[in-house]
Amino acid sequence: GLDAVKEYVDRRGGEVSVETERGKGTIFRIVLPLRRYLRSCLIVKRSGAVLAIEIGDVDEIVQRGEIFFDENRRYIGYSGRSYRFEDLGRGEFHFVVLCGEVAIAVDEILGVRETSIKPGKTDLSFVKGFAMGIDKFPVPVVNPKALRTIVEETGVVERILVVDDSPLTRLVVLKMLERAGFKVSSAVDGRSALDAIRREKPDYAIIDLELPDMNGFELIERIREEFPDVSIAVLTTNVSEENEKRAREMGVSFFAKGEDIDDLLRFLRGV
Repeated sequence: GLDAVKEYVDRRGGEVSVETERGKGTIFRIVLPLRRYLRSCLIVKRSGAVLAIEIGDVDEIVQRGEIFFDENRRYIGYSGRSYRFEDLGRGEFHFVVLCGEVAIAVDEILGVRETSIKPGKTDLSFVKGFAMGIDKFPVPVVNPKALRTIVEETGVVERILVVDDSPLTRLVVLKMLERAGFKVSSAVDGRSALDAIRREKPDYAIIDLELPDMNGFELIERIREEFPDVSIAVLTTNVSEENEKRAREMGVSFFAKGEDIDDLLRFLRGV
């Protein structure tokens, strides 16, 4: 992965240096321009993904309350007030974070951290940026005021399978695609992806190159052999000229995580 690190840093105007001393070891130094600022954030987890909410947006953290419906929108009642209920995951939850008029469902409260927030391109209007140094991947910072639940139905709903072992990537990409009107499912490795395609017959597959049981190119070859009607795109952090060239040779579109999300959405709408 060192070549991927070097390319990532170069593209952001940074520097990488290496010092080695025999018998003692090696030091890698990565220097990046500081274009961020520190904020206190509440760090939570929902459906396996880590999320951040700025402390200034948080009023209170409570146990889950009673959920009720009013004009097709979900609300949650607490201490005599009603809050619009928003859920960025699926299934059971244990807490809600009260932010103004919004109650956000979470599974775990991981604590409060001082973190730098980096702006990032995303089609998700409720993500105001990414908290750095919290997890091994940048953590989405949720803007509660921008959360909206889409209730309108679209005419023809196209189906997309997202194949990635990262809970964070699955959360961000699934929510982005669902809000764009697609029907989305996910798989964590190549074997479960093939099972999902047989079962669900998606129109598209979005595939990471680094999977637990096979690499993404192997999975693409399997899909091409068994399911030639499925359109395929690669979404990965493993960005290199070699991988982009190989994807093009296979007739597959290539996108970088965190940078080409808007381009990916335009691709899906245009195919």
